[in-house]
Amino acid sequence: MNNEGVEMPAKETRPDPTLIPVQPPQNFKVIERFLRILTWQMFFLLAFLFYIAARPQSGRYQVILGKDEIIVFDTATLRVVPIKPQSISEAAAGNKTAPDAPRTPENPPPATPETK
Repeated sequence: MNNEGVEMPAKETRPDPTLIPVQPPQNFKVIERFLRILTWQMFFLLAFLFYIAARPQSGRYQVILGKDEIIVFDTATLRVVPIKPQSISEAAAGNKTAPDAPRTPENPPPATPETK
């Protein structure tokens, strides 16, 4: 096989890339503003999603009643909080104000003489 009679096609001539003038971008302010707005949007979106995930939700707390204590189970954080009923009644009693004088009924029952 002799290739002497076959001519090869001419190589394409492209301009040298170093000779092509590169124009710098006109204005970065539009892109910069877009990226700044996008950053704030992402920040608020993440904050909103965190709020939705962390807030109290229906069905989140499971309450188990026992004889001597109440157990509250938080399904989101898997925490168990035992509560003693005495501490609840003591806390409620501490918040009440003591009456100044004992109350007497408006119509007291008639006095009966004592018999021995």
